[in-house]
Amino acid sequence: MLDLHNHTTASDGVLAPSALIERAHSLGITDIAVTDHDTLGGLDEACSTGEALGVNVYQGIEISATREDGGSLHILGYGFNLDAEPLLSVIDLLRNARKLRNEKICVKLQEHGMEITISELKRIAQSIIGRPHFARLMIEKGYVNDINEAFEKWLGVGCPGYVDKEVLSPAQAIETIRQSGGIAVLAHPLAYAKDAKKLETLLEKLTRFGLGGVEVYYGAYSQAERAMIGCFADRFDLLPGGGSDFHSDPHPLGPGFPLEVEAEWRRRIKPLNRAEVNSA
Repeated sequence: MLDLHNHTTASDGVLAPSALIERAHSLGITDIAVTDHDTLGGLDEACSTGEALGVNVYQGIEISATREDGGSLHILGYGFNLDAEPLLSVIDLLRNARKLRNEKICVKLQEHGMEITISELKRIAQSIIGRPHFARLMIEKGYVNDINEAFEKWLGVGCPGYVDKEVLSPAQAIETIRQSGGIAVLAHPLAYAKDAKKLETLLEKLTRFGLGGVEVYYGAYSQAERAMIGCFADRFDLLPGGGSDFHSDPHPLGPGFPLEVEAEWRRRIKPLNRAEVNSA
């Protein structure tokens, strides 16, 4: 079984990289990509555990780009060179942008009477701080009841605590992955285009920029939604991707790829070993 979209504590997931691989192994997942937001920090630990358990681990990343209507658009990268300068430069750029954004979000929430500090967020995040960590701290302090409330009232686009951090265009994100030897895949496409016409327009545009794939077998999508996206993947000659987008329980691992799609991905990308990670 293959799962190409997962997050760890290296970004905004709740499982350490080793724990994610252990969970995958327990579920019979033999191939898994670690696609943390704007970082490769979880790969070494994930590879170490994967080699011990016989789970193939693939390098991945999820890069945030700007949307014309506001908010972010996420581009997944696979099969890139770990030491590629275009990708490493973009990671540094995004890390600095994220740091500045977090500081601004803190100020906005403090202006609304919330005692939220960077030091407290670091305790929760362990690594890169993102909006889900703000949400968890807000729950802990009793400002909101759950993550949905945190995003709907405070942290979502247009809300009092929202700050845009994205500094790349979709074209730049895609080109960065391509220049680094990788395949660029649009993550959870229905998050940006709810109907078929909008999705067609978006995919046509991104394909011109060099997009190589689109998530068809996304864990949360129905069979009808997968079929619609799959039709556009065929039309634009895009590799059908997918994954659970695992961050935390109770979200399940394993999106359910058809065997022929799994085989194509195994042909296109190769699993990592620790020597490759450590030499990058």
